[in-house]
Amino acid sequence: MSDWFENDELWTTARQSMFPGSSWEAAPGEVASVFQLTGRDPRAGLWVLDLPCGPGRHTLALARGGHQVVAVDRTAAYLQELQETLESGPKRIDMRVELVQADMREFVRPGAFDLAINLFTSLGFFSDIEDDRRVLRNLKASLKPGGHLVVDVMGREILARIFQPSRVQELDDGTMIITKVRVVDAWRWIEGSWTFIKDGEVAEVPWGHRIYTGTELERELRDAGFDHVALYGGFDGRPYDHEAKRLVAVAGGGGGPPAAPPPRALYAPPLSSREPPLARCPARCPRGAREVPPARPRGAPRGAPRGAWHPLSPHRR
Repeated sequence: MSDWFENDELWTTARQSMFPGSSWEAAPGEVASVFQLTGRDPRAGLWVLDLPCGPGRHTLALARGGHQVVAVDRTAAYLQELQETLESGPKRIDMRVELVQADMREFVRPGAFDLAINLFTSLGFFSDIEDDRRVLRNLKASLKPGGHLVVDVMGREILARIFQPSRVQELDDGTMIITKVRVVDAWRWIEGSWTFIKDGEVAEVPWGHRIYTGTELERELRDAGFDHVALYGGFDGRPYDHEAKRLVAVAGGGGGPPAAPPPRALYAPPLSSREPPLARCPARCPRGAREVPPARPRGAPRGAPRGAWHPLSPHRR
């Protein structure tokens, strides 16, 4: 599949369904879970890389927590939205964030960060797996000794359990979304499309994504130079097993192993986001959007999120 993620129209068209209000409400809790999973002190004032940052859900939560954040994304519209949000808020928050427009295959800042996050199924856009490997090597190179990387994706084992090839849904603003998905290359890749219909206008946005098993992701992280990798089935620290909701990998190197699995009740999403986590888009190299949570798709499987249903979506994180 061609470089679908370079189509900026895709991100602007799908943004409202990808990032409903509940996803913004959940971001602070997810950031808190990242610190607990890595064993890092959330009060330490760390240097954090958010790659890709999208519209800045996690960037803002990190900056408000007193951390210095470098937010990287390739989509100018999302960075502009984040910039406007920063400028409208307290100056002390704005001063803690550096925005960088870059392809995540290219960005690297050697030894600069205590923590790096790659969340919301943001690994796997590229048809050539060597590009994914390049991203992981760059993330490793960008960490200080003892630094940690947290990667959050939809594992192949989970996707196989919940997979549905098509879905029709209606958002609160009347937009109809038709989602079609198919598995290719022996479950190594999925591709599909979203068709948005509103007021007689139709917009179709294609996408594709590589999907990893837990063992594959662990191997790729180790090959990228990480000495220690721990896998979890969600931000709450549950095991990566048959009940896993997400595939969350915590990787470190040179500074001891990642923290031990936290208690099961590590993180509970806000009440407003406890409906089946929204299945997000295949991730992104960029991303963005915010809006009131739309209705859950008609016919969506139990546990499916609100908004544009996508098999790779995380819970409406």
